[in-house]
Amino acid sequence: MLLSELKKYIRLKRSQSLFEISKNLDIAADVLQDMLHLLVRKGQVRVCKKTSACGTRCSKCSLSEMEVYEWVGG
Repeated sequence: MLLSELKKYIRLKRSQSLFEISKNLDIAADVLQDMLHLLVRKGQVRVCKKTSACGTRCSKCSLSEMEVYEWVGG
């Protein structure tokens, strides 16, 4: 997958978790994370960690479900 395709996808969806992006684009989460972090450094995407009580008790959510990426433009 090209970085431009990922940008287009995130722009369209506005925000999604790493898990959702990985599942929908059929890309391994670790590979996707590297691409997303590049977009974060460029100021086009930001990481929004879920900070609610979710994940503090049952521990059934994976880290990739808790990490949300949001398009900010650029």
